[in-house]
Amino acid sequence: KYVIDSKRDPTGYVGFKEREDIPKNIFNLKGLDHCGLPTRDPDLAGAFIEKVLGGVECYRAGYSEGDKEMGRLRHRFYHVGSQLIEVVEQEDGTSYPNKTNPISANTNPHWAFGTDISGLKSFVEHLSAEKIPFDGPRSHKGTSVVSVYFRDPDGNNLEVTTWGDDL
Repeated sequence: KYVIDSKRDPTGYVGFKEREDIPKNIFNLKGLDHCGLPTRDPDLAGAFIEKVLGGVECYRAGYSEGDKEMGRLRHRFYHVGSQLIEVVEQEDGTSYPNKTNPISANTNPHWAFGTDISGLKSFVEHLSAEKIPFDGPRSHKGTSVVSVYFRDPDGNNLEVTTWGDDL
């Protein structure tokens, strides 16, 4: 039912220009509107987004008496660069990684934030100062991509990466 375009280069990576040039989408989709990170505690997750990723809160719901009466779960939205991140309370009180990745063996799914090489270096210093365990910086085989991986308090996999050719 689904077939990959056979005219494309099967080796995968093409180049920085193709990565940065945004083609028009036939459905006028502009990209990811937001990503939702499951959490046991949106207040703790929000504090992490603010302190570790420099997020700025722009919306919250589930906190008013009216929201509580409707059974709306607590959730908050943050700007992290141009991306919106939602931290949302889970109905069963556990986080998604508790179910899908309880021993932290898998790196996917994950959410990656882009920066340049100086931003990546600065971010590594920031993680160290905050005493947040991380893996990296490390390169990806056959590319000039460099990433740092870490987890939020709920165990969600996060990455800060640079694809710049200035490495």
